Amino acid sequence: MKNSLETRLNFMKKLAINVGNFTLQGLGKCQYVEKASKYGYDVLTEFDSGAESMINQAITEQYGEAIISEECGLFGDKEQAR
Repeated sequence: MKNSLETRLNFMKKLAINVGNFTLQGLGKCQYVEKASKYGYDVLTEFDSGAESMINQAITEQYGEAIISEECGLFGDKEQAR
């Protein structure tokens, strides 16, 4: 039952709460990193990238699945993502 929809939903709810608590730590005290892009500048905070890392790592550890995420692109096994 590790992959049932209800199990995945409960996992994601807990993960969202944990990541939300992490990002709240940066409220009003973020250090911004300007990341150049072909469209100008993308403002990224240490909490944005930290939250994405937490999500990627948790999903990969729990389910062993590759993820395509906003900041780092493909995370996990490239062959599995096909």
